[in-house]
This record gives sequence, structure tokens and C-alpha cells, in this order.
Amino acid sequence: MEAINKLKMIAPGNFSLQPIIEKLFEWIQDCNWPIAQELCTILALLRPEDIIPQIRMVLNSGDDGWQFSCIYFLIPNLPDEVKKEIGPDILRVFMSPTKNEELCEIDLAAREIYKKYIKKLS
Repeated sequence: MEAINKLKMIAPGNFSLQPIIEKLFEWIQDCNWPIAQELCTILALLRPEDIIPQIRMVLNSGDDGWQFSCIYFLIPNLPDEVKKEIGPDILRVFMSPTKNEELCEIDLAAREIYKKYIKKLS
């Protein structure tokens, strides 16, 4: 929790956390980890050029737990301009899901989040 508090204090939108962004995203691979959900609120404040590539990587990772965490806990917290930018990636998940995304119902999660948060931005 100390690391989370430090991240909050540095105003993440004003600084590039690029050197550690991959490690931060690893912490949201499982939304049951104690800091995962709170970290999603912090990641959502990062500069778009830092987080958009990471979000796309997660959505294409094939890791259903990671995709779920990203879709349900990170994407709703993103600024509208970032949601709009990743809209096509969310569309891909529910319009052309992989077999694993269908089996794990990631496509349904993506559809729900798209309709609730992204569709209105188009």
C-alpha cells in the first residue's frame, strides 16, 4: 500500500512512468490481488501515450483474468478521450472474440463496458 500512496502523490498524469508501466500493469493481472483495483484508478490517470499501448497489449494477451481486470476495473475509470481511442479494441473483443474470450465470457464483459462507457462517445 505504501507504493500505491507514493504513486498517488506524484500526480501520474504529469510524469511519464514508462520505465515501470509494464510492472504496474502486471499488478492488475488478477483483480483479487489486494492493490489491483486501487491501482486501476491510478493507472487511469496516466498519460494516454503511456497506457494505451499497455491496454491494447492486455486486450490481446489471451490472459482472460488480465483482460477481465482491465475491462471491468481500468477502462471505466479512463478519461473519455482514452476510452474513445481504445473503443475499436473493445469492439474487436466482443465482435470477433477468440475462442478463449468466448469461453471465459470476456466478450460479454467487453460488450457491457462498451455499451455503458464507450458507445456514447462515438
